[in-house]
Amino acid sequence: MNRNDKVLRSIDRSMRILELGPLDNAIAPKSGGWLTTIVDHASREQLVEKYRDDPYVDTSRIEEVDIIWQNGPLEAAVPRELHGTFDALIASHVFEHIPDPIGLLRSLERVLRPTGVVSLVIPDKRFCFDFFRPLSTTGGLLDAHARNAVRHSRKTLFDGIAYSIRADGEHAFGRVPVREIEFWHSLEDAKNAFDTHGVGADAPYADAHAWQYTPSSFALAVLELSALEAIDFTVDRSLPVEGCEFYVTLRRGRVDHGHKEDLQARRLELLRCTLEELREQAEMLDGRKASLTAELAEARASATALNDELDEVRAKLTTELAEARASATAVSNELAAVRATLSWRVTRPLRSIRRQF
Repeated sequence: MNRNDKVLRSIDRSMRILELGPLDNAIAPKSGGWLTTIVDHASREQLVEKYRDDPYVDTSRIEEVDIIWQNGPLEAAVPRELHGTFDALIASHVFEHIPDPIGLLRSLERVLRPTGVVSLVIPDKRFCFDFFRPLSTTGGLLDAHARNAVRHSRKTLFDGIAYSIRADGEHAFGRVPVREIEFWHSLEDAKNAFDTHGVGADAPYADAHAWQYTPSSFALAVLELSALEAIDFTVDRSLPVEGCEFYVTLRRGRVDHGHKEDLQARRLELLRCTLEELREQAEMLDGRKASLTAELAEARASATALNDELDEVRAKLTTELAEARASATAVSNELAAVRATLSWRVTRPLRSIRRQF
């Protein structure tokens, strides 16, 4: 499957779709015949103007925005007559920017049908500029929802600027050894953002990565929020990390999480999986270990090649020895046949006299 196939694996063209913040890269574009309603923070004309000089944005591909969402819950931006009429929501690299993800999911409980799905593409913090930032927790999500967060906190802005990095010149680098690391911004830049960022609902919005996940830590957060009945969604499908991102489909509907012991066991298992993911990240950081691993792999490849050559020599010698033995056996058989003949027996005295002379 290509990237779009992974996002759309639970979605078909008969469904009515909300696509949140696609900019110039809609996964289910209206121009492609999808029944999609585009939601963004500005109109198409405003987005084209905003990104006119951005070399990474093709403004010609920005589709007409149907719903502008700037303040309040998503359900308030969607016309009431459309509540409960959508089958799916798509959000690629958007969820981590939302100040109150629980609030978004609660809005979707009203906007989507009872069988609705949410298809998310989320950056894996191990493989991008969030490399050194700590994992987000269920407690952080609950706190943001309790505060009815509509803007990122000054802490979030400071951390996002202070600890963002580039690895070997890239801000998204995937599962590769990390060698040359540099901060993206200065510590002074982070403090300036902290000092100048306003607070409250009327403050200008400043964008940031507010949430950092690995696949297992995200699954843990959804499990715990579902078990606490904070959201009406559970993980329906997930796919492994590719590049710097992973793919998750959430489906509406509360589920029975079994006995308390079952839930605790599942939480512990996801925590263990998260530690394994972080161990892999730590190994990426150890350039020397990565180099030694590469050298070991090269040495093993060389040894394998030498063994293959040795096997060929052994096979050749075995074949030649078998042929020599076969020839010796043939000569021996011929000699035995000659000695068994009448002429050989009659001339035996003459050969004896010849040997004496």
